[in-house]
Amino acid sequence: MSEEKQKKPRINLKDRLGKNPATVTGGAVAPGLAPRADGSSPPPSVRPSIPGGVGIAPPPGIAPPPGIAPQLAVNPFAPKPPPQKAAPVSAEQQTIKVELGEEVHEERKKASRRTLIFAVIGAVAGLALGYPIGGMRADKARSDMAQRGAADLEKDVTDTTTKVKSLDETLDAIDDGLAKKKFPAEAVGALSSFAVGFSSANLDNRSVGNMPNALQKQVFNFLSKCEDLEDKKDALKNVLGYSQKSLETAWAEEQKPQFKLAVSFRPGAGNNMLAEIVQLKDSWAMAETAWPKEPTILAPVVREGKHTTEEKKAARWEKGDLTGTTPIVIPIEPSSVAGFTDERVALQLRKAVSDVRSILKGDQTPGREVSGLEDDGGKLAEALSNFSIRNK
Repeated sequence: MSEEKQKKPRINLKDRLGKNPATVTGGAVAPGLAPRADGSSPPPSVRPSIPGGVGIAPPPGIAPPPGIAPQLAVNPFAPKPPPQKAAPVSAEQQTIKVELGEEVHEERKKASRRTLIFAVIGAVAGLALGYPIGGMRADKARSDMAQRGAADLEKDVTDTTTKVKSLDETLDAIDDGLAKKKFPAEAVGALSSFAVGFSSANLDNRSVGNMPNALQKQVFNFLSKCEDLEDKKDALKNVLGYSQKSLETAWAEEQKPQFKLAVSFRPGAGNNMLAEIVQLKDSWAMAETAWPKEPTILAPVVREGKHTTEEKKAARWEKGDLTGTTPIVIPIEPSSVAGFTDERVALQLRKAVSDVRSILKGDQTPGREVSGLEDDGGKLAEALSNFSIRNK
């Protein structure tokens, strides 16, 4: 056995490596593989770290090239993998891809339509939800304005009601003066300086239209009566103004009656006689015994379509015929015509006073009861106060 072992040829690794320990690749001596002094080569540090590669430890003091990890290098002699070609795509697969793309496109269109529909629905829902909320805010704002308007209007109504009550004393003074046949000059001055002071201007910026209907009705009823009172007050003032002289004259003549009117006679159609009332230019007292025989009268005439008077000389009838070339007149007893002259002015004055009083006090006649402005003002002020407090 020992002989066979001896005769068995030895495998020389040097021959397999190219018979030159220094020529690993292309005859170049790899660093760190220089032959030793005794002619032997140091064993290369080979580490199959990765498939197809050889790990070569760099010699001491020499850093590996940039990008190459120590003891790791790519084996240039390792076989490269063949390039992979993309697998051919069949027509069936291409068709499926096209069809799939169209389906995705259609789905996108449907999704866009759905998004638009949902957006519209959301907008409508937002409007439906926002309108009541906005409406509630607007209603609240109007209610607040009406509340402030009611508080301001309450003060105006209260002041006006207090003011119109002062007319009671003025009306009482006029009635008292008429009863005593003494002209109420102070009442005329009071009426001239009086003004109701409540008009449609008081309703501006008070949001009366946002108040309850019943309260609105009270406000406008109060306004209407205030305007009516202003008109009736002015009418009373005017009657007092132009009637003062007539009334004072009539009351004075009651103590000493005066002849102011006379009746005149003249022939009419055929044998008929006519009588007419004429005014005496110069009056005289009944107590006088010497009545004028030829008084001057203001006879009525028509000129240019208008009724007027002209002065004519007349003869007071004493005896004989009632007609002649000169008008014949007979004086009229003053008390018999008082209701047609100065006394009529007093009646107009009393009616004007009654009209003003009925607005202030109302009418309590059964069957036609009407509330007065004084009572309406108190109720309206209370209603305005309750409304403004209730809405705070």
